[in-house]
Parts: sequence; C-alpha cells; structure tokens
Amino acid sequence: MKYKLGDFVRFVDERMEGYVTRIIDDEMIGVTGDDDFEIPVLASKVTTVYGYQPPGAPKENITDTPDAVGEFKAAGV
Repeated sequence: MKYKLGDFVRFVDERMEGYVTRIIDDEMIGVTGDDDFEIPVLASKVTTVYGYQPPGAPKENITDTPDAVGEFKAAGV
C-alpha cells in the first residue's frame, strides 16, 4: 500500500481532492474532501500531491540572502 493516513491526494478522473482517512484494503481507500464526506475509491484512481501544505501551515525557513562568497577577481584563474 503506497498511501498512508493523512496523505493529501487528488482524483485522477475528477476535479476533487482530499485526505486519506481510511484504508479499507490493498485496493480501496477512503478519501475525505472539503465537504467532510468520505468517499471510498480505488487506490489506482488517486495520486499523491507532493509538497502540499495546508493553509496556515508554518512555512519553511528560507532566507533570501545569498551565501557569503569569496572576493570577485576580474582577471586570472
């Protein structure tokens, strides 16, 4: 089984997405969308959304300043 509880998935054939809330068996999972209804679906009919962060989640600590670099030399090696 490649899906875990809490994974954010998107339906392949429909414009829906949600979280895996139940693993029924190796081929079926339960997905709960924004409407809070759980839909049983074949695991082959959804795909994982990588890098998804829910609204309000803390963002990664990324700085805009470049790393310190050595002195620039116009001539020479």
